[in-house]
Amino acid sequence: CHRIPFSRNRRFVGRSTELKKLTQKTLVNKECQRLALVCLGGVGKTQVALEFAYLVKETRPDYSIFWMPAVSTE
Repeated sequence: CHRIPFSRNRRFVGRSTELKKLTQKTLVNKECQRLALVCLGGVGKTQVALEFAYLVKETRPDYSIFWMPAVSTE
C-alpha cells in the first residue's frame, strides 16, 4: 500500500549525486530511518524527494515512506 501525494515528474533529470546519497544512507548502510531535505526554497527538494519516493516504491516495495510537509514551525 502506498500513497505519494504528487505524480512522478517524467521530466526529472540530474540530481544523481543526491539520490545516491539518500539511497546509501537509508537503504544500503541503513545509517538512518528519517531524513529531512533542507535547503533554500526553489532548488528542487520536493522533486528530489518525489523521485526518491518513487524509486523506493519500485525497488523496495516492503519499505514505507511517510511524506510530511513542513510548511510551518507547528
